[in-house]
Amino acid sequence: MRFFHPSIQKFGILSAIVATQLTGGWLSSVQASPTLLAQLSFPDSPGGDGPRRTAGAGSRGECALLTRDSHEMTVLMPSNNIGTTTDANTSLFIYIPQVAVKGAELMGVAGDLIVVDEDNQEQFFGQFTLSDRLTESDGIVKLTLDGVNLEPDKTYRWSFSPYCVVEERNGMSDRIPTLELQGQIQRIDLDSEQQEKLTDAQTMLEQATVYTEAGVWNNAIDILANLRSTNSDDWQTFLESVGLEHLANTPIYL
Repeated sequence: MRFFHPSIQKFGILSAIVATQLTGGWLSSVQASPTLLAQLSFPDSPGGDGPRRTAGAGSRGECALLTRDSHEMTVLMPSNNIGTTTDANTSLFIYIPQVAVKGAELMGVAGDLIVVDEDNQEQFFGQFTLSDRLTESDGIVKLTLDGVNLEPDKTYRWSFSPYCVVEERNGMSDRIPTLELQGQIQRIDLDSEQQEKLTDAQTMLEQATVYTEAGVWNNAIDILANLRSTNSDDWQTFLESVGLEHLANTPIYL
């Protein structure tokens, strides 16, 4: 039922037209927004005995992670640290504090990512050159696992080790590792109803909503990270639902 101000009847047809435009446009979009935000709250994830989604405080060797407000290196995952995807290949989003090195010239930041299957057989190895901006501030990086070829209904384990690339006195480069971060990934299928909703989705945001309601973390966060500049409230709600709201305003280096 639409709400009309009492002055509509007093000022006649013109006022009614203006009020109709108001309630059918701006006001209705405001009323719809909380519903959309609620749909982007990721459902509770079952507990597990996997590794936690933070790497802990501190550093190893001379390559230091300068934690700000006690924000540790963190993978953006549900609380059980198990990512879910419908795709054979996927991506990870990892928060990395500002990186610094002692006793050498810091040339850049990189990292190694390894994925193994349930038989502990390596399925993916990637070396990633990370954003140079991590030497000046913290940020969220996206690691794309092209070629990992996940199989449905299997659990994969991954580990990520960022490191400082430094220049030594002899002009040669070297790498100094920091802490290691670990987690798990599972490939799952949508049921027929969820697949129909995804097919009917008209926008990327609607697709993210379908994935969120279905509990498919990796697909949802990938879309919302790309939409964050225009849908910051949706990004905030999504992260808040899994206790990562403190990272909502952190820059993302895609």
